[in-house]
Amino acid sequence: MKLYVMTDLEGATGVVGHWDVIDPPGAEYQSSRRLLTGDVNAAIKGALEAGAEEIVVNDGHGESKAHGILLEEIDPRAKLLRGRRPSELEALDETFDAMFIIAAHSMAGTDGGVLSHTFSDAITNMWISGVKTGEIAFWAATAGHYDVPTVLVSGDLAATREALSLVPNVETVAVKEGRSRFSAICLPPETTGRLIKEAARKALGRAKEIEPYRIKPPLSVRIEYQDAQTADRESKRKGVRRADGRTIEYVADSILQVF
Repeated sequence: MKLYVMTDLEGATGVVGHWDVIDPPGAEYQSSRRLLTGDVNAAIKGALEAGAEEIVVNDGHGESKAHGILLEEIDPRAKLLRGRRPSELEALDETFDAMFIIAAHSMAGTDGGVLSHTFSDAITNMWISGVKTGEIAFWAATAGHYDVPTVLVSGDLAATREALSLVPNVETVAVKEGRSRFSAICLPPETTGRLIKEAARKALGRAKEIEPYRIKPPLSVRIEYQDAQTADRESKRKGVRRADGRTIEYVADSILQVF
């Protein structure tokens, strides 16, 4: 069985506070990286117990600034994709049997969403074919394009609820409960590691029961930015229509063309 693991940093165990916890040279950035690596390793161990034979982990955070996952501490039975990726889910294709999303955060504006945003703080809202969309939905739909089911999502409670709204029978692990965008009640690593490992083992065992999340093409894309300046720039792209001062619209033939 072949597994793809998409990762971020904001939804990792214990990662909470302002943006210096997820970007260098923040004082807690290295601690955040270790916590993320612990979550990823727990998922790898559970997947291997369930029969995974090949695991590719995508270090999905901070490609332009620094890496998120600690290469020297990741389980050596997995492979790690690092650096500036040609595409968001680089190397994912139809040969994979399942996908995990580890350390996810919720979309911009989510009540109780820890460090919530949609790709960057430049975006206020994004809709794909009328459905309000964040990174979890985008990643799951990209996997669905290749008929790969998203079977496990870990992150803060708001992120897991977002995942369940898309894939009702997906396995989830809430490692913390947001009290605001920058605070949360956190479970300790020993607890979350056990929960993630068990959920990973269970999720991979149920992979054939979970339908891939798909968005039927063509896709109508609507993006509302924080400011008109960004919309000015993006509206110059071929096929893009300016909907209002801060919003653009366009049609994509598949999820692979959205970004």
